[in-house]
Amino acid sequence: LSTGAFLLLSAASWWLLYAGEVSLVAFAAGIVLFDLGIQGAHISNQSEVYRLRPDARSRLTTCYMSCYFSGGAVGSGLSAVLFSAYGWSGTCVLGSAMGVMALVVWGATELRLPFARMQRREA
Repeated sequence: LSTGAFLLLSAASWWLLYAGEVSLVAFAAGIVLFDLGIQGAHISNQSEVYRLRPDARSRLTTCYMSCYFSGGAVGSGLSAVLFSAYGWSGTCVLGSAMGVMALVVWGATELRLPFARMQRREA
């Protein structure tokens, strides 16, 4: 649940960042909430990944961080393209959309797990 809350926080922070175009206070609050959401989700995700195979931590970390870095690189590239075409509002829409997509993926996998557990109990 903490991962979902942190992802929601990071997605919602983009509304404050958008308002930051006219308000320095909103921009600062958006940065703080975005950082809290991203760092919290990162830590929650790592703890979940390490539970998969505690004996393979360094391999899991390598794979996880490679994917994390690749996602950041793609997001940075897309934000540069959108900023040049649509300005700050385009960048904020992209950031929020990426956060919402992460939340949807998290929700789909979290909601699926309880059903899988129920099916195993019934079998």
